[in-house]
Amino acid sequence: MSESRRARRASIGSPRNGTEALSRPIRAERPPQRIAAQSPSIRFVPPSMMLHMIEPVASEQKDPLSVTIAWKDGQVTTLAARGLRLACPCASCVDEMTGRPLLDPGSVAEDVSIVDTDLVGRYAFQFKFSDGHDTGIFTFPNLRAMAEGLES
Repeated sequence: MSESRRARRASIGSPRNGTEALSRPIRAERPPQRIAAQSPSIRFVPPSMMLHMIEPVASEQKDPLSVTIAWKDGQVTTLAARGLRLACPCASCVDEMTGRPLLDPGSVAEDVSIVDTDLVGRYAFQFKFSDGHDTGIFTFPNLRAMAEGLES
């Protein structure tokens, strides 16, 4: 390889002057990993486990204060609307960096109810609550863990 070719190859990654460095995009650093909330009712589920998760076969709302979920393995769980509202994993309710709960339990009415339920892809439910809150996405593994936590 000729000297001029080596010199060109070595200079490919380095700017020739200060303004050239400013015109190139800066590679963003990887954001810190989200820390799971400290609440015992919320657990972080790694994406690799999402492939093998338990899926619901049906969800039913017999009354607005709870939702009943029938799982593929035959388990049936009922979760209270207020419990779901308090365990909301959205950025307004849980600090994204520390996982610390931001929602004051006293600010959630005892009779908060579920107004609507939407399916999010094939991995979660999104509940709309009577207090207007509707940004939390509750993954199936987290809902199942919440239900199992109530049984213990």
